[in-house]
Amino acid sequence: MLKKIFLALLGLIAIYAITCFFGPKRMDVTTTKTISGLPEQVYAQIIDYRNWPNWSKWIKEDTAMKIVYDKNSSGIGSGYSWTSEKSGSGSMKTTEAVPNSLFKADLNFKDYNSTSKVVITLKPSDNQTVVTWSMRDENPIPFFYRGMMLFMNMNDAIVKDFDKGLANLDEFIKSGKAGTYLNGYTILESNFPGGQYLGKRAKLKFAEIGKFFETHYPVIAKLASDKISGPPSGIYWQWDEKNQTTDMAAVMPVSLSEFLNDTYKIISVPSSKEFVIDYYGDYQKTQNAYKALDSMLSIKGITHPEMVIEEYISDPMLEKDTAKWLTKIHFLVK
Repeated sequence: MLKKIFLALLGLIAIYAITCFFGPKRMDVTTTKTISGLPEQVYAQIIDYRNWPNWSKWIKEDTAMKIVYDKNSSGIGSGYSWTSEKSGSGSMKTTEAVPNSLFKADLNFKDYNSTSKVVITLKPSDNQTVVTWSMRDENPIPFFYRGMMLFMNMNDAIVKDFDKGLANLDEFIKSGKAGTYLNGYTILESNFPGGQYLGKRAKLKFAEIGKFFETHYPVIAKLASDKISGPPSGIYWQWDEKNQTTDMAAVMPVSLSEFLNDTYKIISVPSSKEFVIDYYGDYQKTQNAYKALDSMLSIKGITHPEMVIEEYISDPMLEKDTAKWLTKIHFLVK
């Protein structure tokens, strides 16, 4: 009896050894999908790990996962780590990146003490992007684990997870929430709600703009008082680089429909389609942000904005670091 049991066990071991022989020697998977949107949009979602919860199959389905981002979550050297009862624990760190075309990272699974090389390539195709996502183990799978990998069909399972993630990414970009990444800026396409603004409109030389704001914002704030409903803003109807002149207004959004004053008047801005950038930095260095918005209009076949609104979110009296000054730049279009 014992001999029969021993022979049976020996037979099972032999069968498993054979499956190990035919099992995968390493994790090596690749999948490709054509995604709606330009490479800039796709790249912006991939290069910054803080965007991965928007589309990652594992993060979206594992709501109990705890994620810790490195000091830098975007670009070469950036990374994040995770812990989860369902997904184990590990980390990912970007090793190489070429804007709008290539992403490489090391993926470490702490529970299995293994490292995989992740490569994502982006290729433009009309107004879409062909995304190829691959992962390959750095070290071979130990021989007696290969049978288990074969039974679990692990490579195919990983491909299905990749396919689900790319499908999520496609849907997220189609939703319009991803924006477009141009010239280092993410541009969102949305709807400007419109509203009422109290302010002073004038035609000025560029050199006069700073003094104009300094003169009129304190008066507008005093007149509007508790009716102010948002940050100080600038409205621009015309911007003439050749003659260095502009038709603009220093304003504050208010919950007023009428205001009787010879100097300061209510300016109504209707709701409108818009393209918007969050610009961080000195007010005098917005040129690249404007160029990005101009490029976006060109892509969309729009010659010019109907109106430009700058919202000055940060208070320079409280925040001294100009790199942290946030200006929301809105291009309103038909």
